[in-house]
Amino acid sequence: MKRFILILIIFLTFPTFLYIYKNAKEKNKEKLRNIPILPLFYIGFVLVVVLFGFFAMWERADVGKKYIPPRYEHGKLIEGRFE
Repeated sequence: MKRFILILIIFLTFPTFLYIYKNAKEKNKEKLRNIPILPLFYIGFVLVVVLFGFFAMWERADVGKKYIPPRYEHGKLIEGRFE
């Protein structure tokens, strides 16, 4: 879950920081005051939706399989799995 939240934050903030860096590099303070926050938010949102779709397809389990959660056995962690 932490990995998912981290990726979510990166994809939502990356377009904004990229735009700020580009304008700071040009040293144009007037453009920094006119940052198009809404379009950048939309771009980040689209990237997050694409990420959701990617994880939905990539970490898919077969239909009818049962999930066995992680557990400890004899002091060792056994990862969760589908059977």
